[in-house]
Amino acid sequence: LDWLSALVNGYLWLGQEEKSREVLRMMVKKYPDAPQTAAALFRYLYEGAAEHFTGSGQQEVNQLALEFLTHNPTSAFGRLLAERSLARGKAQPLEVQEMELRRWIADEPQYTRPYLVLAEALSEREQRPDQVALLSDKALELFLQGKAQENFYSDIAVEQRFLPQAYYLNAKANF
Repeated sequence: LDWLSALVNGYLWLGQEEKSREVLRMMVKKYPDAPQTAAALFRYLYEGAAEHFTGSGQQEVNQLALEFLTHNPTSAFGRLLAERSLARGKAQPLEVQEMELRRWIADEPQYTRPYLVLAEALSEREQRPDQVALLSDKALELFLQGKAQENFYSDIAVEQRFLPQAYYLNAKANF
């Protein structure tokens, strides 16, 4: 499977986006649970955003990523997507994103990021400001208690980048 993931990257680097999508379609169909499939999807999504792919390719791969997530809702890739641009844009349905983030909160309640990302997703879609306020409050509370340092994914310097966003979301929801 590693070679298929590498093939997706190679096609992207050669500017053969359609061929890379062809390999991705096959990987999602035949290997829906493989981490290499997740890596190839993420690479395409990253390159698509960086290179500003036009046409239906990015939308197709967004759908393939969502299909992958239905098979692997608690995967690290799911959490990464929930935190990155696919999830923050409106490509991922709010219900799917919220399910993943609430599961992440249940698994790691001391981690600030899923509270903040869910608050941001709700705020961007102008949904449930009461929840935005509660979630951003919780993220701020955890951060100020020093709990942000106690997670596997990040360190205090990384978490500090999100502190202004938490305060902004909280103020927007409360005023």
